[in-house]
Amino acid sequence: ILATTKNNDACLYSSSLSLANVVEGVTCRKLSRTKLTIILGVIGTLLSMLGILERFTGFLILLGVVFPPIAGVMLVDYYILRTSRHLLDVTRQRQTLPESTQLMGWPAVAACILGAIGGMTIELGIPSFNSLIIACVVYGILVKVSALLKK
Repeated sequence: ILATTKNNDACLYSSSLSLANVVEGVTCRKLSRTKLTIILGVIGTLLSMLGILERFTGFLILLGVVFPPIAGVMLVDYYILRTSRHLLDVTRQRQTLPESTQLMGWPAVAACILGAIGGMTIELGIPSFNSLIIACVVYGILVKVSALLKK
């Protein structure tokens, strides 16, 4: 019992520190770590009482389907489509970062969303792999089509 209590205490402490740092980094506003720890403890206790562990496997499957498309888009962009290759080569030689980059990659966002939806809905195969493959293919097609439309 004491080992479980100590483990929960460490998790609560690290989550409150992490959340406090994120809020301070994003909003430049410092939160009381004591109050934040109490709030997170109450929220965690309430979620436990509501049976969050019964949905834990579904949550892990959701994470396993949402994140692989991001990696797939990055791999296709870097290794296959080779977008921004010239810019990256020049800045690598100078050992600097690019001065500006594309603000939002809508084809990448669309591919990630469609990959995650496909991974959750397609019953055949492994959901994580399905979402990865769908995102890779959709991203490649969307970038090629948008390049043709710009010409």
